[in-house]
Amino acid sequence: MNIQKIKERIKKLLAMSQDSSSPHEAAIAAGRVQKLMADYNLEMADLIAQELNDEDNIIEFRVNIRYKRIPSYIGWIEVAVAKAFNCEVKGGGEKKDGHYYNQTIFYGYKTDVEVASWLCSYICAQLERMAKQVKVPEPYASLGLGRRYMADWRKGAANEICDRVKNFYGTGSSQEAQDQEVEKPASSINQQALSIKQQTLVTLKKDAIEKKFGRFSYGTSKTYRYTHDGMSAGRQAAESIKISRDIQKKNIALPHLQ
Repeated sequence: MNIQKIKERIKKLLAMSQDSSSPHEAAIAAGRVQKLMADYNLEMADLIAQELNDEDNIIEFRVNIRYKRIPSYIGWIEVAVAKAFNCEVKGGGEKKDGHYYNQTIFYGYKTDVEVASWLCSYICAQLERMAKQVKVPEPYASLGLGRRYMADWRKGAANEICDRVKNFYGTGSSQEAQDQEVEKPASSINQQALSIKQQTLVTLKKDAIEKKFGRFSYGTSKTYRYTHDGMSAGRQAAESIKISRDIQKKNIALPHLQ
């Protein structure tokens, strides 16, 4: 059978396997997907690479959080999450109820941007929820440095989250990836082939995004701090924010900050 037809059949079965209205049929479809992919030696990367040829699969997705001005620490989190899921990100303007807001927009393969935007929203919601519960300690409270303390708290929390996202999802610079390959060579030919295929897929996604939306560039910013205690407390607090893949999408109240 033509491999192209096999891929199309697998895509249809994948859609069926994600239908929650019929768990039994979804399970059967998922089993057929696994069998077909094993029989024809296919990987999910092969299917995604094919879909990248269709520009309709490369989309922009707006996060449901609006700011009058996006804080720098939020920008750090957005970029870390975007890189983790092979997306690009930038702020975009939106006028609502007579007011102008900035909103985060993710660009990339449809599944990637959906997960990235949700994870970013989740992290920001949890961070702000925790920040509202922080009681500014002394002597910062009595010295009128509460706002500076909380600004550093948020920066510390954002730095911790960025580090955890990079470590958990294995993201980093190209040189870092090369260094890791030197330190931890693949243990088998199959693992090496899979690594190459994944790297190729990352490149294909990046090229597809640039083809449709143009090039993206990111600047660097220094982390200025007034209170070391605030940064440390924020980092420690952020350790409790869950960022693993098994997070379930639930009804979470997202922040609308000003």
